[in-house]
Amino acid sequence: MVDRLGYFKEVNVDSIPVEGRFDQVDLNFVVIEKPTGNINFGVGFNSTDKLSITAGISQDNIFGSGNNLSFNVNTAKTNRAIYLSATDPYYTDSGVSRTVEAYARSNKIQEGTVDRVKIDTRGASLKFGVPVTDSDVIFAGTGVEYTGLKVYPNAPSRYVKFNNQIIISLNGGGLLKASNNKLFEIKGLSGEQVFVRDLLVHGGRLYFATRQGVW
Repeated sequence: MVDRLGYFKEVNVDSIPVEGRFDQVDLNFVVIEKPTGNINFGVGFNSTDKLSITAGISQDNIFGSGNNLSFNVNTAKTNRAIYLSATDPYYTDSGVSRTVEAYARSNKIQEGTVDRVKIDTRGASLKFGVPVTDSDVIFAGTGVEYTGLKVYPNAPSRYVKFNNQIIISLNGGGLLKASNNKLFEIKGLSGEQVFVRDLLVHGGRLYFATRQGVW
């Protein structure tokens, strides 16, 4: 099971009998870690945003804790964003995972070089994954998102009438696999089924978005 964590490129185990106990052994593991991180960085320039920077870092075993951390940022004037995600794959001793996400986006709608509308979105979510087999997981979570508009002069009327929104979402689904080999999949089936229910608690409307899947 240690080699299936995905953190090591080589795992060796030796069993040593416990002195004076015929029914017990000590297990000694010798592991060689593999790279589990990724860093990206980019610089762009155009007539609208001028200079912009995109950067991100992800680490699947940060500080040797087994936790996964991801951070991304985009400084573009018309499409600014920051995203943070942290996952504890073994939040409980039974293998339940926990993922916390937070994000903020700022988008500007322009006509030529004139700003018409600025859309600010901020949100956070919490999701738990429950293993049902070695390869199958069902998950459930919730999130909250706020969307606000700053309207500039001569903006389109559909934006002028917009009310700021707060959306609470409930989501769940599963990651399922069926193959002829648990370690090295030669053929089989894998897929994801997800349902999401969004409740608009400010703005006077109720939205539902249900079931999306890939097989």
